[in-house]
Amino acid sequence: MSRQIAPIARIVFLLSICLTSAHAGAASKSPQDVLKTKGLTKFGPLYLLDDDLKLTDSLKNIRKSESQVEAYAAKRKTIEDDIDYAYGKILRLRKEIESIDAQMAKVKQSNVEQYNQLVGQVNSRNTAIEQSASYMARRYGDLEKLLPPTVDPIGATFELADRMDNAQKQYDKLAADSEVTAALADLNAANPKMKVRLGPSEQFKSELARLRKQRNTLNATMVKCEIAGGVLRAHTTLNGSTPVTMVVDSGAAYVSITEAVAKQLKLEPKPNDPEVTLVAANGKETKARVAVLDSLRVGPFVAKNVVCAILPESLGDVDCLLGGTFLQNFISRIDIAAGVLHLSPISGQSSNVAVDAVSTDNVSSGPRTPTTSRSLARVTLEISATVDGSETVEVSPDGLKWKHTQYAWPSEVRVNGQTWDLQKSQTFASPEMLKLLQSVDFGSARSIDKKGRGVLAVEPQDNSLVVYFVDIDPGADHYTIKISLSEK
Repeated sequence: MSRQIAPIARIVFLLSICLTSAHAGAASKSPQDVLKTKGLTKFGPLYLLDDDLKLTDSLKNIRKSESQVEAYAAKRKTIEDDIDYAYGKILRLRKEIESIDAQMAKVKQSNVEQYNQLVGQVNSRNTAIEQSASYMARRYGDLEKLLPPTVDPIGATFELADRMDNAQKQYDKLAADSEVTAALADLNAANPKMKVRLGPSEQFKSELARLRKQRNTLNATMVKCEIAGGVLRAHTTLNGSTPVTMVVDSGAAYVSITEAVAKQLKLEPKPNDPEVTLVAANGKETKARVAVLDSLRVGPFVAKNVVCAILPESLGDVDCLLGGTFLQNFISRIDIAAGVLHLSPISGQSSNVAVDAVSTDNVSSGPRTPTTSRSLARVTLEISATVDGSETVEVSPDGLKWKHTQYAWPSEVRVNGQTWDLQKSQTFASPEMLKLLQSVDFGSARSIDKKGRGVLAVEPQDNSLVVYFVDIDPGADHYTIKISLSEK
């Protein structure tokens, strides 16, 4: 009997030793170790969670990604505008050559001198076409080298807001944890002059409130879409009255509509309408005419003067696409799983976008007038002149300064209808103009209309803008450019 009891007694004895050792180990764990095992790290007088400690870096990364997206969008638009200018010039020059060729056929035998003059005009235009084509090729190369940002700031904002929500829940749980409370009490008893406490930090509190509000704003402006065939289909309204369902395609350079939709909108083809070559995912190329939509509504957003490609009837029954000429105005995020499209207007380009704050319903129900506010108020600066050569106009809060580069001085110069005599002064600063220029945000400058055979370009600066007139053909031409700016 005693032989059976002895082993049991030894087991009980050993277990009691183990339990005693475990209790001793727990008792010997320092307050710092207790807090460390809870995922807390000391930072000054606070014990913080990891997401709190890394908050500054996380916010910097989001702001960096937002800046990268805006810089990418601005660079891409500048290149695309340059290509459009050059292409439009080529089309015009070709039309002029056709007209000169007709004249040459009439005078070839009767007037040799006039015929030779016309030959010279054709040659000069062909040279200009070659220059424009070469310039287009370089800018297309620049476009191919322009890589889009790899970080999605909208997604990063959602992710950080969710992580901070979870961290706040952990803080609430830790605040009710007796081990954490005891450890902090022990540390404060040992050093009452340097008291410590549980987070969150003040920065965490303020940024959590801001991020929650930003996330709610993004959620409020997300556009609900249909999901079919693995793609999003957004309900849009064109020119304020025509509802069209479009496939959301961030890889498409243009908004594209079918010939049938174009007829509904009365976008009739014109002989000089430019064409673009669209390349499908399978590599197939299609020629499409280019037109401009007065407006395109998606959810609460209304974009003005949206360039679109009109697909030929020969393609058959194809989808309309919501592509780059609309999406370039936004930081966009496609969430196929949720069936939504997130759109956030890009600052500096959002002058082309109005927000209807009355409704976030994405289903179009006819024309609606966008809510007006001071942030959307726009003013127009119009400069016109007869130009023969290259000219530069610097525009700042102090007025306009004209810089003549080559050939004859410009004539018939007007600014918002007011005559500017460059022979008397190269500076224009009337009281009305100064009032206008001192009330605008130059970074929001956007050309909304251009006329003239050469190149017109606008380059916004921090607190000014520069307008370029370039006329390389023989003789002079009259140019007009209208620039839209937002009020401060």
